[in-house]
Parts: sequence; C-alpha cells; structure tokens
Amino acid sequence: MSFISCLLLLNPESLVPVKWVGPRFVSLTAHPSCPPSEPKAVFAKEQLVHNEVRTEAGASATLSCEVAQAQTEVTWYKDGKKLSSSSKVRMEAVGCTRRLVVQQAGKTDAGDYSCEARGQRVSFRLHITGGFLEIFLMFLRIIFSDISVEVPPNYLFSYKASPKITTSRY
Repeated sequence: MSFISCLLLLNPESLVPVKWVGPRFVSLTAHPSCPPSEPKAVFAKEQLVHNEVRTEAGASATLSCEVAQAQTEVTWYKDGKKLSSSSKVRMEAVGCTRRLVVQQAGKTDAGDYSCEARGQRVSFRLHITGGFLEIFLMFLRIIFSDISVEVPPNYLFSYKASPKITTSRY
C-alpha cells in the first residue's frame, strides 16, 4: 500500500473526513469530531407550538416563548408581516424568554402572530374580547333604545343610540 492510498483528507464543503483508497475510489469515514449535523432546536421543547391568547380590548396582550439559548435572536410576525418595535408594539428579550407586548390591544390587533428563528417558529392566535366600557355601552344602548325625550322648542341636541350619530331639531 502506497503512502498516497492512506491519505486522510477533509472535505471543505461538508467537513466530513474522506479517505483516499485509490485512483478511482474515495471512501467516507465517520469521525468522532465530525458527527452528522442535525438542525439544533431553537425553541425550548416544553412549550406548545401553537398558542391561543385572549385579552380584553384596551388591555395589554403579551405573547411569550422560550428559546434554547439566551443569545438567539428572533423575528416577530403578524399575519405573515414582519413587526418592528413602535409605541403600539414592544419586543423584549430577557434571558431565554422572548416577548411581544401589544399595548392597548384593540380589535385590529387580533390575528395570527409568530416568533421565528433559524427556520423554526412558535405561533400564536390573539383574540380580543370586549372590554368593560364596550359591554357597558352596549348595555346602555339596549336599555335606552325605546326611550322618548320631550325637549323645549328649537332645542338642538345630539345623541348616539346606534353606530351613527343622529342630530335632531325640535
């Protein structure tokens, strides 16, 4: 066996050791320092992949996930569109916890959110329920919908008994 037939090479593309065994044959060899690479988990395994979150209108909504390593950077999306920090949306990273805080959540904030890193994701569906004020106003509309009011002649007033504002002159 010649010296050239026992030469151990390192394939620069895959970092897998290659053994030269002759002019026409190459043999791949397993090497303990180069185990086959598997995609590493980005997110902690003990969390759900899809989460349902509910909050009242006007309250803050917090979406939270755990990454496997503290230095992992994530990107947040709403309905497939990348989010950035603003006065409405705040992104936090503390240790391995990643949070998206939606300030004063409203009906338009409801939807599908995701936290993504290195091709992996944790998703959330945010539901906004009616807040106290919204329920109270609906209650007042029901109670006062059949009330008639007597007013002095030529009196101008506005009232809101339905979604549109009505002005009457008597």
